[in-house]
Amino acid sequence: MNCSCVLFDLDQTLLLRTPTIPQKLHEVMTDMNVPHTMDQVDKAFADCEYWIGEQTTLENQTGVRMSDEEFLAKLTAFYQNALGIPQEGVPALQKVICRQYTRTYALMPDTKKLLAALETKGLKLGIVSNNYATIRQTLDELGLTSYFDCIVISEEVGLQKPDPAIIRLACEQCGVEPEDTIYVGDHPFDITCAHDAGAKAAWMPPNKWYRLPEGSREPEMRLAGLWELMEKGGF
Repeated sequence: MNCSCVLFDLDQTLLLRTPTIPQKLHEVMTDMNVPHTMDQVDKAFADCEYWIGEQTTLENQTGVRMSDEEFLAKLTAFYQNALGIPQEGVPALQKVICRQYTRTYALMPDTKKLLAALETKGLKLGIVSNNYATIRQTLDELGLTSYFDCIVISEEVGLQKPDPAIIRLACEQCGVEPEDTIYVGDHPFDITCAHDAGAKAAWMPPNKWYRLPEGSREPEMRLAGLWELMEKGGF
C-alpha cells in the first residue's frame, strides 16, 4: 500500500484497557441476578457505541452539544431497555457508563513489534485518540512515546473523532498529506473519520456486533490483529 504515514487509535487498538465496559456490565448484571449472555451484552455495547458515534457526528456538525446530564440519562435508558437492568441497578450502571472503576492498560499483542517494523521502513507514525491528556503518562510507562512523530489527544486540541479535522491535524504535524496516510482504529466511526479526512482506513473491531455507518465506504483493510497491517499493507 502506498503510504508514508500510519496513524493509530489507542484504546482497543494499541492499548488493551481492562476491564472493558461489557465486562463490567456483565459483573453488575451478575451481581443483580439479571439473566443475560455475554453476546447480548456485547451487542448492547456495540449498538450504544454506534449511537454515540452518530451523536458526536451531529454535535461536530452543528456545534450544539448535549448536556452531560442528558447524555448520561440517554445512555442509562439505552442499557436498561437493551439488557433489562432494573431501576435499582441504575447507580451501579451509571458508574460503569462513567467509567468510575479501576482500569489497567496493557499493550495489545505485537504493538512494539509492529511499531518497530514500521519505523524501520521509514514511515511516519502518529496517534489520534479521543482521550484525556493523562493518557500520555500511560504511553510513557508502557514505553510507547518515543515511537511517534505526533500524538494528538482530543482533550488537548479541542477536536474529537469523527471530526476529520483531528486526523488532518495529525497529518500536518507529521508533515504528510492525508491521502498518503492510513488510520488504524477499532471503532466504526474511526473509519468514516479517516475517509472524511481523505486518508485510508484499517479496521480492527473487537466486537462482532460493530457495524459501519450506513452509506460509509468499506475500509481498505480489515484486521484480526495488529501484525496483519504489515502483511496486508505490504509495508
